[in-house]
Amino acid sequence: MSARRWVMALVCVLTACGGTESTPPVPGELIVRVVGQGTSPGAMVLTISGGPITKATPITGVEGALSTDASGSHLLLVGTLVSGDLAVLTIPDRSLAARYVISLAQLADASTFSLLDLSQRTASLVAQP
Repeated sequence: MSARRWVMALVCVLTACGGTESTPPVPGELIVRVVGQGTSPGAMVLTISGGPITKATPITGVEGALSTDASGSHLLLVGTLVSGDLAVLTIPDRSLAARYVISLAQLADASTFSLLDLSQRTASLVAQP
């Protein structure tokens, strides 16, 4: 067998052996962290984009609701919302965690329900290992 035919045969064998199977996605968790100064809000709406969210679990003492539309997922949190970790989001594929982006849409005062200045707080997502 000539060298050229041997190389072609080897390429065919290696191509046939290579599978196209991919590993299934592994679910992961993202921590919703909000920090800031001033009056602690009693309610906030956050918008999350970048992929689907399977579940949202607020921390103890905080109530929450998640809805999804064409602009992303919207997380409403109500309660004592001090700076720090406020909820855990479950995503279907943790390898895609870097695609997720969060932003504050609204903040409301706990007693007057008046809207607060969004520039006093920042929201971020922290991937769980």
